[in-house]
Amino acid sequence: MLQHEQERSRRRTTNLKRAIVCLIEMELDTEPVHAQLNPHVPVLAVFFDGQTDLMADYRLGRHSMEALLWILPSKNTQGWSHEVHILIAIYWLAHDSSYSVVSRAFNVPKSTVCRLVHSGVEKIAALRQEVIKLPTAGALDEVGQSFAQLANSPVFSRCVGSLNGSHVRIKTPPGPGGQDYLNRKLFPSIQLQAVCDGKGPFINTFVGYPGSVNDTRVLKNSKIYKEALYPPSGFFILGDGGYPCMARPVAIITPLENHCKGGCRAASTNITQRPVPS
Repeated sequence: MLQHEQERSRRRTTNLKRAIVCLIEMELDTEPVHAQLNPHVPVLAVFFDGQTDLMADYRLGRHSMEALLWILPSKNTQGWSHEVHILIAIYWLAHDSSYSVVSRAFNVPKSTVCRLVHSGVEKIAALRQEVIKLPTAGALDEVGQSFAQLANSPVFSRCVGSLNGSHVRIKTPPGPGGQDYLNRKLFPSIQLQAVCDGKGPFINTFVGYPGSVNDTRVLKNSKIYKEALYPPSGFFILGDGGYPCMARPVAIITPLENHCKGGCRAASTNITQRPVPS
C-alpha cells in the first residue's frame, strides 16, 4: 500500500514538472502562432513560388502586390499570416466574388473569409490619403511631360491630369430611394470620380454619389471643384464629353465636338499665358 502511494506521488511530481516546463517554454516563445494554410492551394501557390505573374488571379502585378504588402500594417491579422490576410482581401476585390467562392478558392471557412476581407479592405482604405495625393508644384512639369509623350505633342506638356468617372456596382439599397442608384446602364451603382496622372496612378478621388447622377453634378460637388484644388494656373486636365469645358474653378479641356464653345476659348486663353516648351 505504501509503495502504491509513493508511485502515485512520483507521478504527480513528474506531471507537475512537465507542466512547469511547458509554461516556461510558452513564456519564452515570442513567435506569434498563426493558423495553418495549405500553401499548395493554387491561388496561394502562384504567389509563394515567387515567379508566376499574379495579374490573372489578383489583377495586380507581383511588384505592386509586394509593395502593397510592405506598406500595409502587418498587425491584427486574426491569427493568419499577413500575406494570406491581404491576398484573400485582394482576391475578393479583384473578382467581385461571393464569400463562398473565395472560401473554396483558398480552402478556408466562409466566416474566416468574411472577417479577413473586412479587416483587409479597411487596411487598404486607410492608405488612401497617403498614396492618393495631388502632385507637388515641383512635380508638375514631369507630369506634363508624360502626357506630352503620350500625345506626341508639346502642347500637352501643360496637361497634368485626366478626369473620368466609373460606376461601382452595388446592391440596390432598400426603400424608394434605391431607384436613385440605377445608372444609365440600368444596374445599381455608386460613382467614383478620379483624376490620374500620365502614367495611370490616381492623384485624386471622389466617391459616393448615386449612379443616376450625371458626371458634371458629381464634379461640381467634389472637393477638387468646390475648393479649386487642381490644376494650378497655367495647367489643365482632360475630360470626356460628360464634363463641361471650362477655365474656372477647374481648367478642363474636353473633345472639340463636345460643349467646346466659350468655355474652351477661356480655358485656352488661361493656359496659353505660359510659353509652350519647344
